Amino acid sequence: MRYLYDYESNYKGDYSLSVATENDSGDAWIEIPDDATYEVFTVDTADEMGIVKTWRSIWEKEEAGELRRAYTYDYEKYHPGGEIEIYIAVK
Repeated sequence: MRYLYDYESNYKGDYSLSVATENDSGDAWIEIPDDATYEVFTVDTADEMGIVKTWRSIWEKEEAGELRRAYTYDYEKYHPGGEIEIYIAVK
């Protein structure tokens, strides 16, 4: 997973990025709040630009006022079967 957090302002500002994997032991070096609400975006993995296009769609929705981002923790989840989802924290 790729985690995006410590946002300076919005998606145009600086932020922190971490890469992590899930494991069976439950060890975690980054804690995502349990009470967060997310809008989930599914990436078209058949398109080599699928991740980029999905992020563009997210930014366009925000610019249009259709997505109220919380700018806390966002992450990309890469499933073993090849599926990719982008989780955006919302208000």
